[in-house]
Amino acid sequence: PEVMWQFSETVDGMSEACAALGMPAIGGNVSFYNESRGADIDPTPVVGVIGLIDDLVDAPPTARLSDGDVIVLLGETREELGGSAWATLHGLRNGAPPLADLEIAARLHPFVADVVLARIPSGIHDCSEGGLAIALAEMAIDGAVGFEVAIGDALACFSESASRVVMSVAPGQVDSLLEHAQGAGIAASVIGHAGGAALVADGAFSVDLEAATRAYRDSLPTIMGAVTV
Repeated sequence: PEVMWQFSETVDGMSEACAALGMPAIGGNVSFYNESRGADIDPTPVVGVIGLIDDLVDAPPTARLSDGDVIVLLGETREELGGSAWATLHGLRNGAPPLADLEIAARLHPFVADVVLARIPSGIHDCSEGGLAIALAEMAIDGAVGFEVAIGDALACFSESASRVVMSVAPGQVDSLLEHAQGAGIAASVIGHAGGAALVADGAFSVDLEAATRAYRDSLPTIMGAVTV
């Protein structure tokens, strides 16, 4: 019964979010019999959604940093580690999940679409599983360039607060982005810049870019035994 309750609450929450964001769910699947190594997996509905692109003239920016860009965070980071990748890694199964503020999300999503159409960011990435540190690392690896940021302690690095987006922005576009964000009621802050050969968060971590790239890209082959460590 408790697993069925989890599924029911999850689907109800997703339905509420889709309605608030005007997002059509066109299909999905839930399975009550999935196991991994003899243990039930967490109740996880899989949902297909659809979106429209009005004009396919240019591809939207990818999730990457560009050397010399300013890094801007949209949204607010709170102390929310419940249900996070960090908590799972440490075997912590309790705690409240991040707050889902649908009013903020409903403002953020169209704002992001507008600034992307205006070609303001050169790179953009959602901040979700793993938190801000992982989003930045993925952008650095994809762009083959390091970064230096000030984002706080480990809690701020790995918190999975919802409705956050990381943007890589040319210096000349930053003021325009921040001004538009203020007008739209979106929290926006400059957290650092892209450049160098290391992933550096002041007071939190410093990781060699090449080592991070190797660990990231070799993870699945290593698990499958195709890479000798």
